[in-house]
Amino acid sequence: MNVNLRNISALCAWALAFAPLAGCAPAPSRISIEPATYAGWAGAYRLANGDAEMVAVPGIARVMHFSAAGGENLFWQDARLHGVAVDLSARGWQNFGGAKLWIAPQSAWKWPPPPVIDKAPCSAVADARGRLRVVGASSKKHGVRLEREFRLCPARPTADCTYTMVNTGDKAVSWGIWSIVQLVPGGRALVPASKESRVWGMKDSLKQKQWRRTDDMLVLHFSGEASKVLAISPAGWMAYEAKGCVFVMTFDADTSATYPAGHGSAEFFTCKNYVEMEHVGPLMTLKPGGTCTLRERWHVYALPRLRMSDAELRKFVEARIPSARSGSLP
Repeated sequence: MNVNLRNISALCAWALAFAPLAGCAPAPSRISIEPATYAGWAGAYRLANGDAEMVAVPGIARVMHFSAAGGENLFWQDARLHGVAVDLSARGWQNFGGAKLWIAPQSAWKWPPPPVIDKAPCSAVADARGRLRVVGASSKKHGVRLEREFRLCPARPTADCTYTMVNTGDKAVSWGIWSIVQLVPGGRALVPASKESRVWGMKDSLKQKQWRRTDDMLVLHFSGEASKVLAISPAGWMAYEAKGCVFVMTFDADTSATYPAGHGSAEFFTCKNYVEMEHVGPLMTLKPGGTCTLRERWHVYALPRLRMSDAELRKFVEARIPSARSGSLP
């Protein structure tokens, strides 16, 4: 196994502090974490287990690639920004693409996203169990730091993702952890939405032809229109199909939690360039030094054939993540 051992003391201390993630057995030798250069960015890490591949780029605070081994990467990225360094003083938004973390509610920081939270370079260390820990910078303005732990599960096309928010200030703060994955355009999304679910859209999003609500499912057939649709569902999964593959995000669903104002636990944003799949955690109040976590899993599967119906795609997904139907993290 190839592991970055540039900081032996930090790695050993971290490895002793963290027990194995639930649901993932100790990593066999086929799981690897290797230093890499990705799309012009040095300091990246490539994780592989024979079934899935992931590339994290700590220098831009993002995961830029997740796919089945040798398969299509469904994460959208702006090729014009490949290799471009983060500029914390830039006006507007450097949207590199990939998967990132923000804090919610958005109404508390408006737009663009806080640069330190969104894209400030992170530190990273890999351990002998096949885990990559990525630690973000602390935002003095917002009083928090975001941390990430990534691990590929043995013999599965699945990544275990654990996010931690730390209050680094001197007073209590209230935020939710907000996970955002930008996906290639042109696909189809599924979000279970039973009668127990709450579903709503910004402006007239749900009136668009690209969105359809059935008795127990919310479906997007991407057309490129701008939209934002939100849901709080007990199912605990959402999926996006494109290029003959399906990307599935699973998480613990808590319909009784209080979410940040203007947010749901599952969200989709669309525009002409990409689709965002978003998972938002409950609103948490942290005292100085306090922490909270949000966990999700990413799964990716090649589809047996193209042009599956919505019902067939749902059946395909649920057959591979059966516990998601009960609202528990598979």
